[in-house]
Amino acid sequence: MDDPGIQSLRRSPFSGVGDISSVFSQLDSIASVPMSATEDLGVTPEVATYIQFGLANGDLRVPTPDTTVNLADITNKFPGWSFVQSSGTAITARWVATTAGGSVVFTMVAGSAGDDSYIEQIVPMNGASADLRGVSAVAAWATATISNSAEAYITAQYLTGDGSTTTGAATTGSVGASTLFGGNAYAVSVLPDTTGRIPTAAGYLRIRIGLRRAAAVVGATNVLTLGSSYLRPLQSSVYVLDQSDPTANAMWSLRAQSGVLDIAASTGSTPVLLISSKLQMNSAVVMSGFIYASVTATKDDYSPTGWQTCSILVLAPDANRTITGFAAPTGSIEGTIRVIHNSGGAFNVTLSHADAASSASNRILGANGANVVIRPYGSVTLMWLPESGGSNLRWRMVSQV
Repeated sequence: MDDPGIQSLRRSPFSGVGDISSVFSQLDSIASVPMSATEDLGVTPEVATYIQFGLANGDLRVPTPDTTVNLADITNKFPGWSFVQSSGTAITARWVATTAGGSVVFTMVAGSAGDDSYIEQIVPMNGASADLRGVSAVAAWATATISNSAEAYITAQYLTGDGSTTTGAATTGSVGASTLFGGNAYAVSVLPDTTGRIPTAAGYLRIRIGLRRAAAVVGATNVLTLGSSYLRPLQSSVYVLDQSDPTANAMWSLRAQSGVLDIAASTGSTPVLLISSKLQMNSAVVMSGFIYASVTATKDDYSPTGWQTCSILVLAPDANRTITGFAAPTGSIEGTIRVIHNSGGAFNVTLSHADAASSASNRILGANGANVVIRPYGSVTLMWLPESGGSNLRWRMVSQV
């Protein structure tokens, strides 16, 4: 056991986790150590995928020493993973080469109810750090030919620093015959803890990906292929720079806090959020950004506090009042929408049509060239639009209630 390659393996990022220690404790019983175990590790393919995807050999590209026989932890170990037959021996697994690199094929034969086999990996986590971002774990299954009461699954569970005691809530994602076993690819994703955060006591994350069944089955051999597995970091905030000119344009932030997902520009010029395809809402649409203003005189080029960032302007007139124009949107963004609401119960607010008392780009154009009268408790929607050819940008009435 003095081989330098073995000592290098002991010092690798994976020593002390999972079943590596048990492998070393039993190596002396093997007549010859596979060459792959005695190579100087450096940045091996397993380590490279650990850096990229959070799991060693998560793309399943690195094969077992003998690809003609089933996975076996001591005699034919799958790099980066342990293979466990937790119940029965009817479910086995073997590494198989693919055009993409490799996969693990689970094979089920006749056996007993509760048969269960899985591959397992334990990866370092640091719940004690101030950064308590969590991860989601994903198993990507390929085609299958299983038609009995079986299911593919992935289970994620945090462990404490000793590597054996669980902490937080284990979660399992599974997919059964009706979805996966019709021959289609399917990915299952789970949060290791239902809160999405790493428990403060966590030192490791244990991932198990396998095949199991709920009843005894007698019949033809059934096959399930695992294509890949990886961890996806969960972040509470993401910052995005403008690729054309990050010094002049806004830096965007995507943040989640107190149940609200916030997309905002943190620096630079006024930004535009562009959605290049259909935007579909599966729940109620809520407009925020209200501002309130008392109208006590005629207003030209009106720009009450908060006007440039609001969605709805709520006016409270003290008498019948007139507004000859509103300030054009900052950045001259065509299609900007404002809803103007009259909250007063006794007086009208008149939006004067094409009134020269306001600057040209701030003027309001009413339907049929007429003034727009907002009666008590009524509302008008304005949109800043040009005429054909992009000229003469004005606030144009698009609806009134």
